[in-house]
Amino acid sequence: MNIVVRKYGGSSLNTVDKIRAIARSLKKSKNKTVLVLSAPGKRTNELIKKAYRISKKPDLREMDMLLSIGERESIALLSIALKNEGIKALSFTGSQVGIITDINHTRARIKQIKGARLIKALINGYIPIIAGFQGVSEMKEITTLGRGGSDTTAIALSIFLKAKKCEFYKDVDGIYTEDPFIFKEAKHIPYISYEELIELSSNGANVIHPRAVLLAKRYHMPINVKKSPSSTKKTLIGEEISLEDRWVTAITHKSSLARLNIINMQKMPLYVPQVVSLLSNNGVSVYFYSHAHPSKDGIFSLSFIIAEEDLKKAEDIVKGAGFKGNIIKEKDVSSISLVGPDIYERKEVMENIFNLFNKEKIHIEAFSTSRLRITFYIKSKRMDIFLFA
Repeated sequence: MNIVVRKYGGSSLNTVDKIRAIARSLKKSKNKTVLVLSAPGKRTNELIKKAYRISKKPDLREMDMLLSIGERESIALLSIALKNEGIKALSFTGSQVGIITDINHTRARIKQIKGARLIKALINGYIPIIAGFQGVSEMKEITTLGRGGSDTTAIALSIFLKAKKCEFYKDVDGIYTEDPFIFKEAKHIPYISYEELIELSSNGANVIHPRAVLLAKRYHMPINVKKSPSSTKKTLIGEEISLEDRWVTAITHKSSLARLNIINMQKMPLYVPQVVSLLSNNGVSVYFYSHAHPSKDGIFSLSFIIAEEDLKKAEDIVKGAGFKGNIIKEKDVSSISLVGPDIYERKEVMENIFNLFNKEKIHIEAFSTSRLRITFYIKSKRMDIFLFA
């Protein structure tokens, strides 16, 4: 079957008019189409807030039961809209199409897709509408896939169905050199590689979750990002790295970061991996860490950059584990990441950036590099100095 999977995010589903517009657009589709939907608007965040108003530590199983509601609302409403247009459609939850996950509530991983009902619906001429972000464990428990879960659902289903491509519909017609809602002069990018997009998405670009892009890369699934089915302007995501004459593909920013410093500690074997593992196992992502070499008496310090919202949790984890040292917290840290082919080897890029920071009198708290990325962590939030030229 000539199948295309379309994924619609919450902003495309937050009004009845938008839902009707999606239904009308499907009348013109010449492919077998499978739809994957997020929860409408900010429904998931609203549900999370309600739960935390009741409990400071809500049960994770019940959180999955609660959070699965949002996507079910979306699929049911779009199915009603399609049927109103005379189009055969069937809505399915993740469990109904056989998205089997592990039992890690609120951050489950897909183990298998059975898909019998999905295939049957396609054969019988229906447009299947699948709830993203959710599945069911082998113990028959409802699970959710965590951040970017609907993106991951769309790619996983594309791979299962051997679709010719997976299309992501956004508020803008593709990917830009910077956030076009903040920087009006940002330029459209017609093509970007999986690797570059993983770096962008991991460092603040709200395009496609890096977990989903990594899955697409592994199975060579082509991705399109566009505004609507009729858009001629779009961004293609695929295998090849960008041309060598494009030093910087795009710039992305991440705000609301913080630094957790643990100073005057006695050097202990495996201290760093123990702390990092503890933070990771408790859902705290470490974006950057550094440590000073111990002095002659074995005293040293350790510094982590994490999300500001995780600062109190990280402090409690370190204290609860019994690690000795003075803890100093710093808020209002931001990151600026430049992504491009072999950017770490571009001496001119690094030199120009340091000159710019020096001119603007901006102190660099830390920086890290990879083959495709340079990230700077700063206290200042003067992002305007990095407008893409």
